[in-house]
Amino acid sequence: MHSPFANQSKNMLLCGVRYRSVILLILGIGILLSAMPFEAQAASGSYDIKWYAADPAVNRAPYLPTYIKYTPAYISCPGSAGRYSGSTVLPNAVLYGPTSSDRDAVTSLAPRTLALGQIVPFEVEISVSGGTTPENGIITFSTSFNTNTTSGSNFGFDPAYKVYCAFVDTSDPGTIDPGNNAKVDSYTSGLNGTGTNQYINGTFRVSGLDNGDNIVVEVWVFLKSKIPSGSTGNVQTNLIRAQTANGTKINFGTQTVPLLRIDDVNEFFTEINDLAVTKTDIPDPVVQGQQLRYNITLKNIGDSNVSNMVIATDTLSPSLSFVSASVASYTIDGRNITFNAGALSPGETKNITIVTNVNSAAPTNNDTTMNSETGGYSIPTFFDIYNRVLICAMCKDADPSNNIYYQPTNVLQAPVYNYIFNQTATCGSPLKLTVSSTPSYGLSLQIVWKDQNGTIHHSETVEKIGGVYTSASFIVPPNSGGTWTVEVTEYSGSAGTGNIVGTGTTTFPVTCGVPEFPVGSSLFLLVTGVGYLGMRKKMAGFSNDKR
Repeated sequence: MHSPFANQSKNMLLCGVRYRSVILLILGIGILLSAMPFEAQAASGSYDIKWYAADPAVNRAPYLPTYIKYTPAYISCPGSAGRYSGSTVLPNAVLYGPTSSDRDAVTSLAPRTLALGQIVPFEVEISVSGGTTPENGIITFSTSFNTNTTSGSNFGFDPAYKVYCAFVDTSDPGTIDPGNNAKVDSYTSGLNGTGTNQYINGTFRVSGLDNGDNIVVEVWVFLKSKIPSGSTGNVQTNLIRAQTANGTKINFGTQTVPLLRIDDVNEFFTEINDLAVTKTDIPDPVVQGQQLRYNITLKNIGDSNVSNMVIATDTLSPSLSFVSASVASYTIDGRNITFNAGALSPGETKNITIVTNVNSAAPTNNDTTMNSETGGYSIPTFFDIYNRVLICAMCKDADPSNNIYYQPTNVLQAPVYNYIFNQTATCGSPLKLTVSSTPSYGLSLQIVWKDQNGTIHHSETVEKIGGVYTSASFIVPPNSGGTWTVEVTEYSGSAGTGNIVGTGTTTFPVTCGVPEFPVGSSLFLLVTGVGYLGMRKKMAGFSNDKR
């Protein structure tokens, strides 16, 4: 007997087989699709972006050097090409170093390693692992740099310069760019927010990104050059957003690189540093009335902290007058010349040269030798004149005993020159000059002959022989009558070398005994008949320059 349950069981079995076939077909299609390339779905996931700052500390591993802390006056953006060798434009500002596996960049900054007003290079790492076809390897990202602290103090990144520069650093050890085509196409920068909430916004478009690339984008901003006393809080920077060229969001989480020190940027004031100053004088001894040059060396001899707002004040002797200085940033108040040296990194030195004139009445009797004077960190007791230089900074100094340097100088009496000519000076005559000096310090003398119009006709340098200087014969040219001048400059070395030890001037008359009619001149006479012919006949024997 046929049971109805048998047909039902058979139908259920067939149905189950069909369901299993459908499921297997769906699974098979899924596996097949997963094996096929489908770049449009993976575009935003192809990019990983990380936000750092180049390490400003010296001698901190893994990469021990650090970049020079330039202010805007001393560094320019290399251009708009979008890719440059960072080792050329700002050496030692790196993301990786010394090798591609050693990340040296930092995720926070501290005041003790920074200088007020300095460049701060940030490093953006873009890693590509996947297809980039839909957006053609182009992405954009945005950053922010606060211009004030989190507590509202007026210190942060300088809004006057906004984002100063941005480029792909082709020389960073971490850069992988086989196509050599990654670059910053463009960037824009502006100010957002108001008051204490103001920040610098930067938006960057990067192209040439290919699967397997690891690109380092370097972004330059500057710190403000001044900080109010008592400032507190942190200064924030952020990676705000990123997306592909076709608008797909790139996820990177929350990334900040704050400038902090236990919520207190007041560390700019409280960090202990060790500054030192030295000074030399050239020449020493120096002669009254001559120039005296001082070379000042400022140095941060500490091993870790940056010295900010370094000030050097040089106090001139009353017997000196200021001529010039080798740096542009200085002020003068009486005999005090104050130089703003900015910041000094550990081990860094800065040099300043001051040129002065020694008064013709400067004292000479205190040191009657021909020896130079030795400077030091205590007030000299034996000197003719001395200069003092003081160095200080906004922070504390571990050893103030080397912050004031005294440089004494031996001053010599200015020589008086005696001039003897071999004969009275006339046009066309050979003239010779013998010069002696009292006192005598030099070995050679430059002699310059000038006519009454100041035109130089002859210059020579002669050596001292038998205690005097004697010129070669000089022929006074024709048509040069008048009052002539001889200028002499005496040098401590032979052949016009060494230091100037004296200068002098004398004048002498030059006469020309024969009436002359120079070429090109005209003589107008009111003559008639025979008188004119007679004069013409008599003048026929004169040369052209006599007629």
